[in-house]
Amino acid sequence: MCKQLYIGEGFEGPGVNLAHINVLVGPRNGPAGQAFSTALATPSAGHAPFVVIARPGIPAKPLTLYVNKAQIENDFHGNATWGASQAGIAKAVAESLENDADQAFLIP
Repeated sequence: MCKQLYIGEGFEGPGVNLAHINVLVGPRNGPAGQAFSTALATPSAGHAPFVVIARPGIPAKPLTLYVNKAQIENDFHGNATWGASQAGIAKAVAESLENDADQAFLIP
């Protein structure tokens, strides 16, 4: 069971293909749960937080909220965000946090 708050970030790739992710993991009844709820309830122009899905109709476990940093400005960026990026995050969450599936939130 995830009892602590963990914060991290990672970078991968060169130049314009760089992927940068910030991660917040923690118990649902702590700061991570509050951040999850707040982010989901307060979208802003160009930034629409959404729950990551493992496959159609099935959310990733633990529940994972995707909050894009860069405003989605074209179809290519949108397809990358809602396609490959989301799929990669769902896979990483499933492999990394399988023992905390019902206790933690992850916010990439």
